[in-house]
Amino acid sequence: MYSMFNFFTFNPWHDLEYYFLSELGNLTGGCLSTGAHYNPEGKNHGAPTDWPNRHVGDLGNVQSNGSGVATLNFTDPGISLTGPSSIIGYVFRMQNISILWQGLI
Repeated sequence: MYSMFNFFTFNPWHDLEYYFLSELGNLTGGCLSTGAHYNPEGKNHGAPTDWPNRHVGDLGNVQSNGSGVATLNFTDPGISLTGPSSIIGYVFRMQNISILWQGLI
């Protein structure tokens, strides 16, 4: 997966963001309508390296550079485009609080 983000509200004192997949693809109410983390198998939160014992949607922390840009290029064994854990139709989100125990992507 390749992603590039530009944090428009970049805060140099807080350069970690938590990257996750939401359980709903509904954007009618903004971020609040996208729901919690995507977790079709009912597992606990975990780091990207904790697969298969974590939410499919737990993708870890992202660190931006000094300009507020984060570029990601990673493979995740829990993400699929088909089957019961397919991510098609869901929302990828950034949250402005890092979950430090979940490591960096």
